[in-house]
Amino acid sequence: MDSKQMLQQVKYVIFKGMKSITPFSIAAMTLWVILLTLWFWSVGLFDWIITNSFSYFPIIAIIYLAVDILDFIGNKQRACFGR
Repeated sequence: MDSKQMLQQVKYVIFKGMKSITPFSIAAMTLWVILLTLWFWSVGLFDWIITNSFSYFPIIAIIYLAVDILDFIGNKQRACFGR
């Protein structure tokens, strides 16, 4: 597989993974970010006020989206191999 085909495959997987994001997954992501932020704050990982700790929202959101896309890829591979 040359680099052009590989780039096209990556674009396809990312596009399909992004299409798998639903309003429910966005709501779940928001809830998890809030809960993780509150938990990190309660155990002392954030020494400043809680509103500043929400600056980590984009980082956690990107991680969640990456996991969602990887889950889509895993489901696609399981479907291809009949598992």
